Parts: sequence; C-alpha cells; structure tokens
Amino acid sequence: MAFPEDGRKIDSAELAREMQLKSAESRKRNRAMRKAFKEILDDEFDKKVKVNGQEGKEISRKEAVSLRLMQILMDTNTKENDFLKALEFARDTIGEKPIDRVQVAEVDQETIDEVERMVLNDEE
Repeated sequence: MAFPEDGRKIDSAELAREMQLKSAESRKRNRAMRKAFKEILDDEFDKKVKVNGQEGKEISRKEAVSLRLMQILMDTNTKENDFLKALEFARDTIGEKPIDRVQVAEVDQETIDEVERMVLNDEE
C-alpha cells in the first residue's frame, strides 16, 4: 500500500491503475521521440558530399552519421576511448550487440552429482 502526501490510503487496484496510466504516458512520449528522431535522420542532409570521387551526391542524415562514424574509426589520431565508443555504436547498430541470456532449468540432484563427479575427476 502506498500513502500519498495527503495521508489517504490507496488500495492495490488503484495503485496499479495509476502505474498503468503513467507507463502508458511514458510509452507514448518515447514513441513520439523515436518517430521524430527517425524523421530527422531520414531527411536529406543539408550538405552535398564527395563520395567515391563523385561530387555533389546528396545523402541522408543517417548516411552522414555513418560516414562520420567511419571517419572516427579510420582516424589514427582518435583517442582510444572515442574509438571504442564508436566501435561499440557501429557494432550495436548493425545488430551484433551481445545480449546476456540467463537460462534457468530444473535439474535433479542425481544429474548435479554426475556433473560434479565429471568435473572433479577431470581436474585430478
């Protein structure tokens, strides 16, 4: 039970409803920010760039960010910390971000004992 500042008691159903409303508001704000940011990145960049020797190719902001990222990665004067951040960003962007997975399984004591015997016998 939560006790608001005015001293009244709130039951769990009312608290759950308030949390649900706040969560919905937060999701709505995040969705709007993602949409706005995606639109900004998909717009054409206001500069023309030289790509593969071709002058004046128009690119999207997303492509401009990718080019800048590659410049950081290829520059030999890039600080190690900046290089690692850029590398991590590139890795995550192409979908190779490592994820932690925890698998929980019920194992009977006999199997645990067998694995321990195998491990302990290998160490000796």
